[in-house]
Amino acid sequence: MKSAGLRNKPLDRRYLRDDERETYDASGDYNARASALKRTKAYKGQMAYEQNRPIRTVTRRPGTGGMNSGIGIQRQRKVNQAMANKRSANLRPDMDGTPNIYEQLDTRYG
Repeated sequence: MKSAGLRNKPLDRRYLRDDERETYDASGDYNARASALKRTKAYKGQMAYEQNRPIRTVTRRPGTGGMNSGIGIQRQRKVNQAMANKRSANLRPDMDGTPNIYEQLDTRYG
């Protein structure tokens, strides 16, 4: 087990006799040192990741999801489109007074 720079790393149990290994395991010293080593390695790994991870380029305001201005822009776009549709409807000629051309056609087959 690599020591991650610790001075109190666990002993290599492969080189202990069976009765020494049994005593060492029963004392709880091995588990304490092994868990300390695991925590240290995890902490060092987390620190290395934090130093080398990509920097965030998108910032968001908390609680809004970053959508406040987008919703306002969308709402204004819808209002502008509705106004443009209304203007174009006013520019169309009034079709009520025009004669119906289909009444003048002979649609009989024969």
